[in-house]
Amino acid sequence: MPEWLNPEARSCWETLAPELEAIGVLTDVDANAFAVYCTAYAEMIEAEAELIRDGKTQITKDGFKRSSPWLSIRNEAHKRLQQIGGQFGLTPASRSKIEVMPNNTENTKASYIA
Repeated sequence: MPEWLNPEARSCWETLAPELEAIGVLTDVDANAFAVYCTAYAEMIEAEAELIRDGKTQITKDGFKRSSPWLSIRNEAHKRLQQIGGQFGLTPASRSKIEVMPNNTENTKASYIA
């Protein structure tokens, strides 16, 4: 897990990484991509909390109603979650397309001969 992840992103990593590693979907070379997923998750959680607290609209100084900037942040984070999550099989549709190879640590000649 990268050191720079914030606490919410770390929690996401700690929850999902063991399962993804166990099925061979998450390896060391995938760490940065998965860290981006976890960061997007943390951003979405933060944005959702702000939207719950302050609402989806704001009133400007001039008295006009506008969308909260947190709405855009949440939506962008959700898009990244869907995109990157699909690469790790974290959606039902993408999970059906992933072929996980068993983690066979034995390197015998018999495993290569049909």
